[in-house]
Amino acid sequence: MCSYDFSGGVDMEHSKQAAYVAATVAHEMGHNFGMEHDISESECRCPASECIMSPATGITPPTFWSECSMRALQHSLSRGMDYCLRNPPDKAFGGARCGNGISACINKCCNPATCQLAEGAVCASGECCDLKTCQMLAATTVCRHATNECDLPEYCDGQMEHCPADFYVQDGHSCPDHPDDYCYNGFCGSRDAQCQYIWGPTGSNAAPACYDLNLYGSSGGNCGFDYCYNGFCGSRDAQCQYIWGPTGSNAAPACYDLNLYGSSGGNCGFVHESSRFLPCDRKDVKCGRLHCIHENEKLAFGDPSTVYTAYTGLQLRSGEEVACRVVWTKYIGRKNERDPGMVPDGAYCGKDEMCVDAKCQNRTAKVLMAPKCDPPSCNNAGICNNMGNCHCEPGYGGPSCAIPGPGGSVNSGPAVEGGVIHVGFVVFWLLLVLTIAFIGASIIVKRKKDFWLHKQIWKKLKKALKIEKLLVPIRKAPPPPGPPPIRTAELNAIWGDTPSDASRTTRHQQSVPPSFSPPVVPCSNFAPFPSKPSIVHSNSMRPTAPPPQVPQRPRSDVLQALYAEKGDELGINSVKQESPMYCVPPESAAAVKIGRAESFRPVQAPPPPPHSSEVLLKLPLKFEFLI
Repeated sequence: MCSYDFSGGVDMEHSKQAAYVAATVAHEMGHNFGMEHDISESECRCPASECIMSPATGITPPTFWSECSMRALQHSLSRGMDYCLRNPPDKAFGGARCGNGISACINKCCNPATCQLAEGAVCASGECCDLKTCQMLAATTVCRHATNECDLPEYCDGQMEHCPADFYVQDGHSCPDHPDDYCYNGFCGSRDAQCQYIWGPTGSNAAPACYDLNLYGSSGGNCGFDYCYNGFCGSRDAQCQYIWGPTGSNAAPACYDLNLYGSSGGNCGFVHESSRFLPCDRKDVKCGRLHCIHENEKLAFGDPSTVYTAYTGLQLRSGEEVACRVVWTKYIGRKNERDPGMVPDGAYCGKDEMCVDAKCQNRTAKVLMAPKCDPPSCNNAGICNNMGNCHCEPGYGGPSCAIPGPGGSVNSGPAVEGGVIHVGFVVFWLLLVLTIAFIGASIIVKRKKDFWLHKQIWKKLKKALKIEKLLVPIRKAPPPPGPPPIRTAELNAIWGDTPSDASRTTRHQQSVPPSFSPPVVPCSNFAPFPSKPSIVHSNSMRPTAPPPQVPQRPRSDVLQALYAEKGDELGINSVKQESPMYCVPPESAAAVKIGRAESFRPVQAPPPPPHSSEVLLKLPLKFEFLI
């Protein structure tokens, strides 16, 4: 089907009926897919009297495939015979046009008469459209599975009927299952995996000496820590298993020296047009023809008529004998898909080097312009894709897989539905459940053992942590201080001072003496209070010496004598007062009142104000007196 030599065919049918022509074309194409004629009716059960792969047909053209044909098709697909059929076109050739007589509606979701969606239908095509209900598939539905370890799955988003574009692991990233190899163009460059792909499960990479055969440009050899490249891992072991089956694995390093010869046993490629093998340069021998070892008797890949094998035995200087097995095919795949018998792109070929197009190239320089993820490790919860975005594991999200989320990426869509885990909700419900459980346990313990569980736990916790109770002495608070004594009026009355003078005097005192009523002292025997305070603070930073005595106002008799002396000198008739200037009123039973006797106002009461008529009569007299 996909070989360079046998990919075409010519069918001829003499009938003019389309049904017979279609049956003949289907029969011949069945052979291309590896189907044989239905000989045994017991083994090849058919729903009708004859099936498409019957050796001969009757009057009625067949329309069914037999069970033998279905098994043969499944076997061919499992061996990779659809190598060239993995790139279906995005749309039909020429496109769909309404009115061209060709019905493009192949399901109940569209109306061919109007070329529009049927009533109630949301979609009619696409991987994310459920053709049974004509509705979008739910978000997180896988619409394209990962084909290998360097490929990534894609998911429906619940809004579009088409699956997102095909994304894969970033080029140059270590293969997830083969950390020694690298991904490139969506494939892993593992030699062991490729040998298993070709030879089956027992396939593996051959000895390193086998790759020297690639220098000769023969069929026996041509051009490992491997990398991802173009969505595939460059693992030699994986490629050997792909070719030879599960036992396939990479051969000894010596086998790759055969790639220097450019023969069927070792080369760096095969030119279909000229049927010529290309030899490898010395630095590229590990990137040429893939050498495997296996335990299979036959290939696990391709059709024997289009896949060829070669075997070379080497004896190393140490005396060890190694086997170098290679395959080459005439299959032609997609544009970027290489011969499966070659070392896959991304295979390790040196320190920070990987194979690309049968050349050993610097990995850093090759992926320099590739989009990068930040951080490159995606916080160990995902892997960087070819668009520079982290493809997160289920349960993680965000640009760097650092927060809870549904997984996937902004390119491939969400991986799981409702996978966003809010940590706050989890903590809240967890605390709520634990609180309810603790309250229930406390009530049960209280009823059975008559003590509260939380008090017992706190008691043991204090004992374990040695938490001592801090004892603070408790005493009765002192009574609030009483109102300060009002002495200003009393002192003013005694000394004859103004209130401002009294306030200045009290500011010099060290302490306030207790409230008391001043005794009644005769004016002649009156003496000021001592200036020394009655209470002295021993524990104080103020000076211990008392402040100087404030000058006192002379006594009334002294002032009266002074006024009389000065009046005689000036010739002023002084009025002799019959009583002293200061007098103390007699003490009553209610309280002792001190009043100020001295005043500059006249002693006699002022005359009453004159009437208006009297004022008018006196004014002319006053003016005459003045004139």
